[in-house]
Amino acid sequence: MLVTLLLGGCGSSPAPEPHLARVTLPVLPPPTENVIEEGEEQEHHEERREWLERMHRAPDGVDWRATERRNARASLDRGRAVTLGAVQAPGTWVERGSENQAGSMFEVRRTPAGRLYAGSALGGLWRGTVDGEAWTPIGDALFGGAHRVLWMPSAGAEPEVLLVAPSYGGLLTRSTDDGLTWSVPGGAEGITGVRSAGVVGSASILLVAADEDGTALWRSDDRGATFARSILLSRGSMLWTARDGTPRVAIATGDTLLTSDDGGGSWAEQPLPSASDTWLLAGSEATDPPTLYVARGGYGSKLVWRSSNGGRSWGSPTEVEDVWDVLTASIRDPELVVTGGVDAHVSRDGGVTWRSPNTWDEYYADPANKLHADMMAITVEPDADGGETWYVGNHGGVYDSDDGLRTVRNLGLSGLRVGQYYSSLTAWDKPGRVLVGAQDQGLQHTTDARRGGRWDLEQVWSGDYGHLVSQDHTHRWVFGVYPGFVMSWNQEPGEDGALGYIAFPPGDGAPWLPYLVADPDQREAFWFLGSRLWRYHSNGRGGFDAEQATDDTFDGSWLTAMAFHPFDPERAWLVTSSGEIHASENGGKRWKRVARNLPDENWLYGNALVVSRQDPRVVYVGGSGYDGSPVLRSRDGGDTFEDWSEGLPETLVYCLIEAYDGSGRMLAGTETGAWMREADGESWVDISAGRAPTTTYWSVEPLPDADGVRFSTYGRGIWDFLLAPEGEGCWPTLDADGDGFPCDLDCDDADPDIVPDEELRCRDVDRDGALVEEDCDDRDPARAPGATETLCDGVDQDCTGADLCPTVIGGGGCSVPGRAPHAVDTVLLGAIALLARRRRR
Repeated sequence: MLVTLLLGGCGSSPAPEPHLARVTLPVLPPPTENVIEEGEEQEHHEERREWLERMHRAPDGVDWRATERRNARASLDRGRAVTLGAVQAPGTWVERGSENQAGSMFEVRRTPAGRLYAGSALGGLWRGTVDGEAWTPIGDALFGGAHRVLWMPSAGAEPEVLLVAPSYGGLLTRSTDDGLTWSVPGGAEGITGVRSAGVVGSASILLVAADEDGTALWRSDDRGATFARSILLSRGSMLWTARDGTPRVAIATGDTLLTSDDGGGSWAEQPLPSASDTWLLAGSEATDPPTLYVARGGYGSKLVWRSSNGGRSWGSPTEVEDVWDVLTASIRDPELVVTGGVDAHVSRDGGVTWRSPNTWDEYYADPANKLHADMMAITVEPDADGGETWYVGNHGGVYDSDDGLRTVRNLGLSGLRVGQYYSSLTAWDKPGRVLVGAQDQGLQHTTDARRGGRWDLEQVWSGDYGHLVSQDHTHRWVFGVYPGFVMSWNQEPGEDGALGYIAFPPGDGAPWLPYLVADPDQREAFWFLGSRLWRYHSNGRGGFDAEQATDDTFDGSWLTAMAFHPFDPERAWLVTSSGEIHASENGGKRWKRVARNLPDENWLYGNALVVSRQDPRVVYVGGSGYDGSPVLRSRDGGDTFEDWSEGLPETLVYCLIEAYDGSGRMLAGTETGAWMREADGESWVDISAGRAPTTTYWSVEPLPDADGVRFSTYGRGIWDFLLAPEGEGCWPTLDADGDGFPCDLDCDDADPDIVPDEELRCRDVDRDGALVEEDCDDRDPARAPGATETLCDGVDQDCTGADLCPTVIGGGGCSVPGRAPHAVDTVLLGAIALLARRRRR
């Protein structure tokens, strides 16, 4: 990485001068890989976990995952009502994809009929064919991912059973109609995470799962309809069940191996080669007793032990670098065992030596035949001819192999729409061109200019990218953030685009994916929100200068959201991770804390900040609602805020947007779905349950060529929500009257003579016939020059500068405030009104 940093010291003035970092920006030819050092990927995963936990900030004793499980259950019920037609929901959803760039996948199960069931990370369950075709989502109503997937064939009058479970969060769910409907098994409501699971015989299912009371083996003997605790286990235990139809079972827990030959009816105890709080366990049915492998869990280098006698004794361990949570052995070959982390590692000699089928960077030259990075699950399915098929779920989709991972085939290149997207940015001048920032699928963009249907996307750069921003809503200068640097994309003057990277500010304790904000005045500038506030701008010499924008430190918090006034770039608002809201009147150079009415201990984590385009005095903030208000609203420019969360569950709001159609309606993306609230609505309404995926809606942007918004989801790609039927409504690039002002800014897009002033203010916002420069309140049609004045109501309806309120004296006399009392009759009152009308003229 070519980066030059020049750091300036403090000046002689009482306030320290901003630090200055000058960064040389290299231009990289796309496509390319963001090459990382050994161990850096593991650090990224740990930093991401910390970042997500801090984002879901809640008081001690409040379990946000348990809260979201309740939200997911409620969403499941709402979705069922929509599906049955009992509830009519507004708007229209359109799925955009990606059609060809799959994201993170987990376990895969294959049926004798040739169907595949593949679980995803926050993208539900998918059904496809053994050739990787006809991928169909059958678990969009599920939340928390389908990390563990079990399938049971029909038995007599009993239908086929699908059972899916996330490793943490979400709900254990069951379907007997091939995913058409889902339910939570009886007794399983309290399960909080399933680490491993297996089928034993024709009726029994075993789970190593955790609940509020700890970890246990859970058992179902009615094909998953109900579950009950069987035996208590240590935290981090792992289950193995035989895949050849025999009832052999093993569990690695603490310092003990539990084995059973009768499906868990009785257990024998044997010592493990060491003690561990997290185990990986695999077995091969090719020997009797089975050959077992164990390794300590977690991230990093691992010792792997082998037992050729069912766990009675263990050989000397071998060390494998880069192991996460994957260890799988062959059904047919006891010497074949696979583990993985960033890359897969295969041993064909019982764990003595290990070799990777390919390294992660080789994927980009041959995506169809090379494994993507990050092994999330590896499963093996037997076939009727005495062979077996290996399935790999990783951050690039689903792969199969019929030769023990000597070669692999990518099954997710078409139709497996599980992209994990942090952000999208649509070009307003070319709406068919869209940039997307993904988790471990890098920076992507549309490959053609089509506007309808689902998209194919091309990966431009590898890695994790979020917060794509552009000053003028084009792709001429776009900035996005990666853990460790800022990405720049410049599509001017060519069409292919030029890539570069810019270092984070030196010494700034920024979060994993810090927030970026486009500069309102300069295309080649942006704001960086870390532990301090920085402004980057092009220095005209192929680099960027990063200046600390303010001396304010914000009490050591992360800066998590920032927004400028839509028409006045000197006014801005800022939110911190500790729930403080700040305002600036000089373009971000100085800040003051506002929102005086917030509680002393505010659990708001500000992920979303919106200043209304209809009334810039109205400011919305979204964040953590696990012990507070997920959305706050201010109607006085941020001085005070009120709870505006009616109807929303206790959840985390990731993004907010005000519709561009002038309606004032707000839309929100949350941990488990998307919501909308009318400007005068009494509560928020769920707009996704039953019609769009129940997943995390990470970011939102306005559609440039339709009345709607575009959501980026973490697990189910990009989705558009259309507020009005096609061809109707208002959108940012529409100028129906041809007066040069798009409809979202125009005062009346049907009349070319009614346009905003130089500050883009509507000259008659409230449509009362008085222009803004004459009107004393251009937001209230009852207040304007010439309006009927209501006496003594405290309101100046006719814009004379004061309320007209004579003071009554005794039995009929009165005085106007400030004058001596005198007798007055109806004639005088009429004269006062006449004079007032003449003054208005």
